[in-house]
Amino acid sequence: MKLLRFLKRYSEFLSIPLGLLLLWYSPGLLRLIDPTAAAFDWGVLQIPILAIVFLFVFTGIVWLYIRITFPKGYKLLDDLFQNKNKELTQWQRSKLVLSLFLSLLFALVFLASAIG
Repeated sequence: MKLLRFLKRYSEFLSIPLGLLLLWYSPGLLRLIDPTAAAFDWGVLQIPILAIVFLFVFTGIVWLYIRITFPKGYKLLDDLFQNKNKELTQWQRSKLVLSLFLSLLFALVFLASAIG
């Protein structure tokens, strides 16, 4: 019951259980269409799970990097998120924060891919 209320309130998470249900029932559905069809290997789920873990880790590293190397910039970004800075429009604040964050995140991803 709590799960249904949660999914109703946060409908963007509805795709997760639907995708998992589809993955679970897909071998039977595929065999209905083609009796010679093979089932998916469950190891295929490791790739997206690792990608999500890496995204969380890299995001944390980028925020930590900003906080350590640019303490005043981090405070500015924090103030921008809390709408304390009224000099810029919401669109300008969003572009500033996202451009800085994404440039550092992409730099980290490129460095990690160059090393690996």
